Amino acid sequence: MTAPATTLDAALRYAEYGWRILPLRPGLKVPLPSNGLNGAATDPGLIRAWWRQWPDAGVGIATGAPGPDVVDIDLYKNPEAGRAALDKLIGAGLLSGAFAQIRTRAGGLHFYMAGTRQGNTVALDNQTRTVDFRGAGGYVVAPPTWVAADDKGPAGQYQVVEFRPETGATFDVAAARVLLSPPKPERKVIPPGASATGRGWFRMDRMTGYVAALPEGIRNAQLFWACCRAIEGGAADLTPLVDAAVTAGLTEAEAHRTAQSAWRTAGGPA
Repeated sequence: MTAPATTLDAALRYAEYGWRILPLRPGLKVPLPSNGLNGAATDPGLIRAWWRQWPDAGVGIATGAPGPDVVDIDLYKNPEAGRAALDKLIGAGLLSGAFAQIRTRAGGLHFYMAGTRQGNTVALDNQTRTVDFRGAGGYVVAPPTWVAADDKGPAGQYQVVEFRPETGATFDVAAARVLLSPPKPERKVIPPGASATGRGWFRMDRMTGYVAALPEGIRNAQLFWACCRAIEGGAADLTPLVDAAVTAGLTEAEAHRTAQSAWRTAGGPA
């Protein structure tokens, strides 16, 4: 199907599906009812009254059951990353069964899935931030709404790319998060005397035990060595080693200076 020509016609059509409708400020994504999303309704009499009051209103759809869940792919700010995320979702079958595909005003895509009670989730790909999920407690702008240019994109109209009978397929938010933002591997620290070949890895608490027992005369040098090895092994926080060096007898200022020197030498974060 194609979206009706006017936003009122579209609002009435969407309400027939049992989806709760919101009139939006002309050219904006902001709900017009004073109670915001809580004012979303399916009653055709109320919808017609809204459009008599605001004839140029855009149309929004409250997401989450009984409305649709919507996967929002941003292809405007970072098109390459957005396309890569989309390809991953399609390849994993997570968008299979989407019954509508909508092109947003900035050229992104909305995929409509069967509504659930899953809440909104921002940035399922937490590094590039191109995939959002709109579920219970959210809403989306719907065709044929026109939105003015702002800091999130150019002016444009929401358009139907594909619309077919609902399949009942839902979107697995947890699986998408794992796919797009896999957990980071556990970081390990190389202990004194070990190599980075995978043999002899050591826990940070044993490294700090070594530093805490350093005798006078070699504390600074060995703290520096221990910090460099920790950084090379993937440690992101040298505070335990600094505290251990203070226990061994260095002043806090000396220990911090040595740790900072190790960061600079071993290529740790600035």
